[in-house]
Amino acid sequence: MATGKEIARQVFLQTIASIDIPRVMERKLPREGSRLILPDVAIDLSQVAKVHVVAIGKAAHAMVTGLEGILPRGTSVSGIVVAPVAPERRVPGMEYFVGGHPVPNAESWK
Repeated sequence: MATGKEIARQVFLQTIASIDIPRVMERKLPREGSRLILPDVAIDLSQVAKVHVVAIGKAAHAMVTGLEGILPRGTSVSGIVVAPVAPERRVPGMEYFVGGHPVPNAESWK
């Protein structure tokens, strides 16, 4: 029989797994035309030559996928994605690394 701590951990992990990260990003980083609307500033992406991205952690793949859906088509993107597993699909322009999480491993240092 599972302990209360084990049950709580399972509920927590199932809750995290059910969060739709790309949808959350659309809500938190809305775009109006070429303008990315942030709480304190709006960025006109038509004036940006390239977007540089660093995504780290278990949600890194979902965050990059969410960002790809927010940015205007044709926006040049480059950066790194570090997650504990390889991606199912790679976003063009991104370099991928498999790193330990929550504890860094040898791959994390690359």
